[in-house]
Amino acid sequence: MVKDFLRRNLLLIACIAGVHFSAWFIFYDIEERSRPVMDLPISVSPAGSVAADINIKYFRGYNLQLVFDREGHSVEEIRRDIGTAFFIGRDKYLDGEQNYPWRERYLKNIEEYKNKKTGVPLTVRWQMFSADPYELVCQGEIETAGTIYWHPKEVFRSVPYFCSMLRYSMLPDGKYHFSAEIVKDTPELSGYKTRIRLSPSLAPDEFFISRGIGYLLIGTEIILLLVLVFKGYKYIKSRPT
Repeated sequence: MVKDFLRRNLLLIACIAGVHFSAWFIFYDIEERSRPVMDLPISVSPAGSVAADINIKYFRGYNLQLVFDREGHSVEEIRRDIGTAFFIGRDKYLDGEQNYPWRERYLKNIEEYKNKKTGVPLTVRWQMFSADPYELVCQGEIETAGTIYWHPKEVFRSVPYFCSMLRYSMLPDGKYHFSAEIVKDTPELSGYKTRIRLSPSLAPDEFFISRGIGYLLIGTEIILLLVLVFKGYKYIKSRPT
């Protein structure tokens, strides 16, 4: 009886399997494309440094962030130490770049955000070199403050203008050597476990469209499963007792 039912509904079952695989692939692809390419602990007191060889798989923009562990800290402490509003920062390398295409917007951003600066400032210096040929790709030294968003276990602070030296701020795929350091000892933040993280930045439309298609496929799969259950019920009822 079961074999006969499966044979009669083979096309429907194949459609359910195909929709399920397509939804799984979309969500796996989103997770893969948004996975950090570097995530390393860094000491803020004493001022520490990190270095890593990284592999960039996707030609796109990337976000450099400082990540603070929330464990053992109240919301009030985090607001006081890490901050609230995002501060755009000032990059000493961009200050001297007169032909920088975003310079006017960059200076305007500083004026708009400097009064919102909150939390303990933390200055980060970084460099990144391509592996072959070995040459400087981007560098920066910027004072960070404030937060961009909270997670149940972590608080994130942006390191602005990462790779803004590149055209369209896009980092080509390939192998690179990355190094970063905290410029000066910051004992006010010594109680926080701190990491420096480099992650791909998915465009909002890319992220929401992909997830929207994924959820649409899940909904379609549920409907097809209900149809299969209904057909199974009718098949059982039609069988002689």
